[in-house]
Amino acid sequence: LIDPKETASIAATAAAVQPRQQRMRLGDVLVQQKLISQEQLDLALAEQRGTGKRLGRLLIDSGQITEETLAHGLARQLRVPVVNLKSFPLKSETVRLLPESPARRHRTVVLEDKGEHLLVGFVDPLDIAAYDELTRLLKRNIALHRALTNSPNGARAFSGLGQFIRYGSKLDPRLRELAILQVGWLARSPYEWSHHVKIGFDFGVTEGDIHALIAETEGRQSSLEPVAQLVLLAAREAFHGPGVSEATFDRLRAQFDNERLVDLVLVISFYCAVVRVLASLDIRVEPDYQPYLDRFPLPA
Repeated sequence: LIDPKETASIAATAAAVQPRQQRMRLGDVLVQQKLISQEQLDLALAEQRGTGKRLGRLLIDSGQITEETLAHGLARQLRVPVVNLKSFPLKSETVRLLPESPARRHRTVVLEDKGEHLLVGFVDPLDIAAYDELTRLLKRNIALHRALTNSPNGARAFSGLGQFIRYGSKLDPRLRELAILQVGWLARSPYEWSHHVKIGFDFGVTEGDIHALIAETEGRQSSLEPVAQLVLLAAREAFHGPGVSEATFDRLRAQFDNERLVDLVLVISFYCAVVRVLASLDIRVEPDYQPYLDRFPLPA
């Protein structure tokens, strides 16, 4: 959501293979969030039919809501974060990934390059036409996505859980990435390992964490905090099967609430499947990710 106060909502993962969301009418969103009444909406819609102005602008100009209220209301409804562009660390090379003409036309900006996908801020995250055009313009040439598109329905289902894990789960993102890296290391999966070394750095994983993960896997002592050690243990147990042991699960229960505990199991289990998909389809590491594999090579 980008408004004159330079507030943006991360509203699309333009490169991911995923089904687009059905358009939600702005007025319904605001009424559902109790930001305006149905009567106020009806009056604004009547004025909109006469003037052709955008509904949000009419409500703001009439003093019914503020720009900030509108942004946060939409963010809650769509379950996306709000980002203030005045303090957001935009990079010029990232912004230039989207040509100026469509960026101005759709009032949108590329916020971050996450490798597998881009995070994009919209003035109107409900604008499906803008979403479709940006998906076409910004689609990434990632080997796994190219292979999965041979089965479009399978790609959508596969991507759906992956998107939840990345954006919908409440699990600590650093712990999530450590669990994924543990699976990638055990599977000797160059693709999974290299991609999530890069992604992990974006979510708080350090070089020291990676060396500690390797030490933990080899049965040596590490500097990781106890909860991270426990997460890695759970990932190793689930990878080797049949699942996380009862004893480890009980220890996890003391660290996580039920939602985060289930999310952790989903993360580990999903990426145990991912590494097998990668191996079976012979998905090779792209040149952009090879440096991460070179920096932290897998065992022979």
